Amino acid sequence: TTTTTTTTTATETTIMEGFGTWLMLIYTIASWIAVLVVTEEYFFDVVVFVVALFGGSWALDNTVKRSEFDLGVVTFGSVVVTQGMDLFLFKGSRKVCMKYAVGVSSLLVAISFFLPFLVWSAIHLALDGVRSDTWFQVFAFYIASMAAFWSYVTYYKICRRETRYVTLGEEE
Repeated sequence: TTTTTTTTTATETTIMEGFGTWLMLIYTIASWIAVLVVTEEYFFDVVVFVVALFGGSWALDNTVKRSEFDLGVVTFGSVVVTQGMDLFLFKGSRKVCMKYAVGVSSLLVAISFFLPFLVWSAIHLALDGVRSDTWFQVFAFYIASMAAFWSYVTYYKICRRETRYVTLGEEE
């Protein structure tokens, strides 16, 4: 029986931390720019779908690589499914049920981004010496900005007055 051990050097950790830090910043900024620039409802929905798909893929990657469950797999997955149904199944027909389904799914993502702040001390203690101060600052910016992003999406989907939504089974 052969045992293979994988060790990560300090240099590899620094490189991966650097990549992850930049990825958090780029993902956050690109998400906000994309959602604020679009003017048509359909493209807003596409942006939400793509941002959720990327976030869900990243959460799944974290789950597989770290062997620790990332809640983003479920929360982002719910947005991918509901927004995907609205875009591809209902063809963006503005069904009221889909408006609320995507809105509630987005709210779940927003809440999951707020959760680390509730246990910030524990996170900091667990990762102290493993992560740099820069990483902690970027991570705090990332989770606060993305919590705000998904709160905005929730507001946009649920609270905005929209006259084009119709009930399921009703024709436009």
